Amino acid sequence: MAERARVREGGIVIIATVFTVMAIGVAMLITRGHRVGIVGGLPGPTPAAVPSAPARLVPPAAPAPARTVAGTSADAVPAGFLGTWSGTLADADGSRAWEDAVTVRPGPVGGASTTALALDTAATGPQTPCPTAWTLLGADSHQLTFRSSPLPGSPAGCPTGAAEQLLSRNPDGTVTHSSVDAATGSPTLTGVLDQGP
Repeated sequence: MAERARVREGGIVIIATVFTVMAIGVAMLITRGHRVGIVGGLPGPTPAAVPSAPARLVPPAAPAPARTVAGTSADAVPAGFLGTWSGTLADADGSRAWEDAVTVRPGPVGGASTTALALDTAATGPQTPCPTAWTLLGADSHQLTFRSSPLPGSPAGCPTGAAEQLLSRNPDGTVTHSSVDAATGSPTLTGVLDQGP
């Protein structure tokens, strides 16, 4: 009788052990092999860190409140141009390329309320964004014309002179940015910019 009781208890222990091992196996299968805390009390593997997106170029604030020039509208910029636009500018043969961001703000003709930040992506060595302020020279529903100048304290290696900048509306809601050589009047860099958030 005692022998039978021992065999029964041994069978119960074996069945309980098999059941426990099966339960652990099912739990590990459900969690795709991650440790679930019942095996040695260890946590599962730490998920790999997600790389952060590259920093977005954000143009600086306008250098000063725009003053209205006598005889002009206080706000000459059509609403369709307002906001931040970004993309890539390149020259005709692709040897020069700039990551470009332009924030167009309301303002009068003669006001420098628009600013831009450009990063020379073709440069070797450290890349430093170059900030500029844009003075509005003319505006209509299709195109804005500006004169750009470096902001005070611009990093070494940034363009130092004034240039003409054109923003033209495209039917798809983008704008074409052309940087124009003041001496020749021909575009030196051109690209299509999309409106950001």
